[in-house]
Amino acid sequence: MTVGGDELEGTTHLKPGTDDLKFRFTAFHDQSPEKIRFRYRLHGFDSEWTPIGHERVVSFAALPAGDQLLDGP
Repeated sequence: MTVGGDELEGTTHLKPGTDDLKFRFTAFHDQSPEKIRFRYRLHGFDSEWTPIGHERVVSFAALPAGDQLLDGP
């Protein structure tokens, strides 16, 4: 995860007004890596999964303050 271009690790509490939040992720598939598709859902913010295909980064520019969590499949 990066915030404002700075890489963060582990559990992090962000101050209200924090922006430019990016999550990078990957998955391993030794047979057909080109078949991997990603999706995400931000609990408390998104009601449905958001498909992003082959992309391995999801960015958030203006999240409201609160206790939302990024979730994977």
